[in-house]
Amino acid sequence: MGTPTNSPYHFPPNSWMCASCGDRYVGTQYSKDGLEPVCRFCASDRRIKSDGGSTDYYRLPEHATELRHLISHKNMSKSRGDIFKACYRLGEKDGSDVMYDLNKIEFFIKDLKEMYERGERI
Repeated sequence: MGTPTNSPYHFPPNSWMCASCGDRYVGTQYSKDGLEPVCRFCASDRRIKSDGGSTDYYRLPEHATELRHLISHKNMSKSRGDIFKACYRLGEKDGSDVMYDLNKIEFFIKDLKEMYERGERI
């Protein structure tokens, strides 16, 4: 069975390497047989195979009538949700121009990268 790493060369520190996909994550989820550490996607079989065409992860839930419903449905962090909203309204928000939204997107992408490196939900 895998063990967490304390190495300063691994990001995030004290992270596991998923036995299925190789991603690093923080947590204690295990494969269905309970033997190997796996990330939340592999533990729940949430990774969806794609052939480049339309796939299930693009289908909208029936209750979704606003972006907030999609953000909640995908369990997005605040930063990821802010990126999603800024991309959707790009340049349409009163009092803001396109550059405002692009700067906001850039700021929150940096935040997501930091969160990912710390092993947080993104």
